[in-house]
Amino acid sequence: MGFQGYSDAELKSLPRVTTETGWDSVANPGGERVQGTVLVNTYLAQFKRGWRYTFIYELRDDEGGAGNQGLYGKWLPAPPSFLYRTSAPKLSATYIHNVTSILADNTPVSHPGRLNYSISNQPSTVHDLLLQKSSGIFELVVWGEQVSGTNNITVNLDSAHASVKTYDVTVGTAPTQTLTNVSDVPLAVSDHAVIIEIN
Repeated sequence: MGFQGYSDAELKSLPRVTTETGWDSVANPGGERVQGTVLVNTYLAQFKRGWRYTFIYELRDDEGGAGNQGLYGKWLPAPPSFLYRTSAPKLSATYIHNVTSILADNTPVSHPGRLNYSISNQPSTVHDLLLQKSSGIFELVVWGEQVSGTNNITVNLDSAHASVKTYDVTVGTAPTQTLTNVSDVPLAVSDHAVIIEIN
């Protein structure tokens, strides 16, 4: 149309925004669980790549379309033999809530610290993102995009740490494991995020 457009160099510095992404919890394989893991993985991957905003379509099923992309709108059984849609949270809403609750911190970190770590046996389907809270605690998010099976990896820390906790975002907001005086954290990573909290 005659517009000059951006150069390749300019394109690299433009803010990135995803205006609409989602996963249908009925039409796509895996149901609510896969919808939840895909959406959490999407948020993490885009944040790591520097995207400013990621908008999920949609908040509740049947609002704007006939699909089941909502974070809310669970189908529940009702007597005698039919289903009805509620505004109850689906697993995607629960998983996103778990991630944001574990990582929550209202105070910006003006001078982030450093944590030297490496991941042994890291396949291309396993990703990581290091964050730090204002308290100084590190949160290392490790997530997988393996369709089936697991990858056994080891997170190697720079030295022994007095307290290391792991969280599985598909389980809840409480630690699933607490380790003391460890420098290595073995993980079985499949299709969802695990958070390693290093004190």
